[in-house]
Amino acid sequence: MSKLLANQIANYNDNGPVEAKEGLNFPTSKPLQVGGVSGNSGQYLKSTGNGVEWETFPTIPAAQVQVDWTATTGVTSILNKPNLAVVATSGNYNDLSNRPNIAPAQVNADWNETDPGQKSFIVNKPSLFSGSWTDLTNRPTIPSTITDLSDVNLPSPIADGSYIRWDAATNRWIPASGSAGLTDVVQDTTPQLGGHLGCQGFNIVGPSGTIEMGGQSSKIRFHYDSTADLPSASTWHGMFAHVHSTGKAYYAHAGAWQELANLTDIPADIDTTYSHDAVADPTGAKLRLTASTGAADDILISAGTGITIDNISSTGFRINSTGGAGGGGATVTTADNAPASPVDGDLWWKSNEGRLKVYYADGDSNQWIDASPPLAPASIINSGSSVGVGNITAGPYFTSSNPPQHSIIATPASGNCIKLDGPIEMGGHILPSSNADYDIGSAEYKIRHLFLSDNSLWLGDSTKLAIDETSGSFQIRRRKKRDTFVPKSVVGLLLSAGLISTADQAPAHALNWFNTNVYGASNQAADLSEITMPLWYQYAKVISTFDSTTYPEPSSLFPGSGSGYVLADYDEVVELGQPGHRIAPIASGTDQIGIDLRAGKGSAIMYSPIDDFQVVVGESKFEQGAVIEFDLYVKQSGGTPRTVTSMLVQNFAGDSISVSQLRVVGTLAANEVNTFSFRAVYLDSSWRATVHIV
Repeated sequence: MSKLLANQIANYNDNGPVEAKEGLNFPTSKPLQVGGVSGNSGQYLKSTGNGVEWETFPTIPAAQVQVDWTATTGVTSILNKPNLAVVATSGNYNDLSNRPNIAPAQVNADWNETDPGQKSFIVNKPSLFSGSWTDLTNRPTIPSTITDLSDVNLPSPIADGSYIRWDAATNRWIPASGSAGLTDVVQDTTPQLGGHLGCQGFNIVGPSGTIEMGGQSSKIRFHYDSTADLPSASTWHGMFAHVHSTGKAYYAHAGAWQELANLTDIPADIDTTYSHDAVADPTGAKLRLTASTGAADDILISAGTGITIDNISSTGFRINSTGGAGGGGATVTTADNAPASPVDGDLWWKSNEGRLKVYYADGDSNQWIDASPPLAPASIINSGSSVGVGNITAGPYFTSSNPPQHSIIATPASGNCIKLDGPIEMGGHILPSSNADYDIGSAEYKIRHLFLSDNSLWLGDSTKLAIDETSGSFQIRRRKKRDTFVPKSVVGLLLSAGLISTADQAPAHALNWFNTNVYGASNQAADLSEITMPLWYQYAKVISTFDSTTYPEPSSLFPGSGSGYVLADYDEVVELGQPGHRIAPIASGTDQIGIDLRAGKGSAIMYSPIDDFQVVVGESKFEQGAVIEFDLYVKQSGGTPRTVTSMLVQNFAGDSISVSQLRVVGTLAANEVNTFSFRAVYLDSSWRATVHIV
């Protein structure tokens, strides 16, 4: 390290400053002097433009502190503090000066107070009317009998049996008697109804007489739960009744109830395969029918006086007349086809049907007719399988009032099936004999294509898959089942039939009908929430204005489109559609918009709202955790952008609840489309919503 010891270092070349190229180092306790002055502690060097000089830092005041009302010195004291009265700091009424005199507290006036010195005493109190008729002044005279009236002229006493009549000559009511009164009061023996005769749960009774009605489609119910409930057969001779427990019909005769047989109780002649023959008999001839089982039945034809039978063979015989006026005999022919040139009285055994026919000339026409019509429908039976015509006793097409007695019944033997190898044209409905037991197709054998109308696929009793008629979009609809809900179609039938005068009367009428006609006395329905579509249809069919063409089956009460379709018939409507194809509803020039969640749109449009607006949402469940989500597009106009200020949510009964928490987030933009995204949840008995504006 080099050292330079000198009192002065100067740059004599250009009188410029000396450069300390690597810096200056001052040893400890060695001052830096300027102009021969080393400066004081805490000073700093400041340029003067021509050099440097020592400078002292300015004095900074102490930090600000809180003032003290009671301080008299220092920075905490308050200058020019006013002198306050004692009451200013005590707040005590007694510290006030010049206090006013205040009257004692007012008390309630007491009508019954009699002491004038009491505050409750009422001065100048009026005397009140006692309320007694006898205390009234200027009382009117009230007539106590008809003779007290001014426009009567009647004796006193009035003769028994008198009546009064108006006498125009005296302008008075006068007594009268005899034939001038009512002389022809008679019973109306031919009353006529001006409307329906409603019994209101009462009976029409009488010891005799008849009911004579010429109209069609009369309905009188003869229903008894058991035979023990039937009335006396002697008293009600000739009466008809149906007993539900036995499923049979009865009529009263000879002091007892006679049971009528069902068609299924009558044995059918199921053996229709016969061989036939004609066999000679000493008294005439026999027609022999031999069944496939080998059993033989003979029909004996005896020759009476003047009759002979000959030419007996396996194909027939001849009947000859030998007495009287002469003439030929009747011919009996056995063949599949009718014999040629028959005459009146000829017999023909139609072998392919096993039927005996007689040729009958009635003077106007000649024809073969059955000698004995069949007693029961025939069936074809082979190896346990059968096809026949018979009576259906249960199932969707069975009605006790008009049972289908001539239905075609095909029954395969156990383990076999009914196979159709060709196109099938259907002229009616296909219904299973029991509910939810049978399939169309299977996991292995599927139906290739299923072509349906726009609105015809129901899943269970409540859910319908449909195509919206307006938008063409696919929708899932769940029909409404509520305690007081009646389908619009049924309400319309009730109103047109005059059974109700207003729509709000429909629930009570429907519930009364179901409890009377469907549910037993011990199983009454409390409301309409469990009524199925078949039960609604059963109810609708008994209304006089019901039209089976308009409503051919139960689901037709809930139309999928057209004028009969109403959104109010459904609890939920979910619409499936591609973005860009869904059309949102638009509300213009208003300060309120309704969002119907059942519409299935998920969004709506508000065009040029006239003010800050309210949103009304319906319908929704009011249950813990219920969630609502939708978007509202608002086209702002007029310079001032509008926003949502309140929100209501409606339940299925139409009741509304205001959203208790409505939090709006985001910035409005004037004269642009603002998107309001609504998110709401039902928690702890209230709706809470957040709205994001983008």
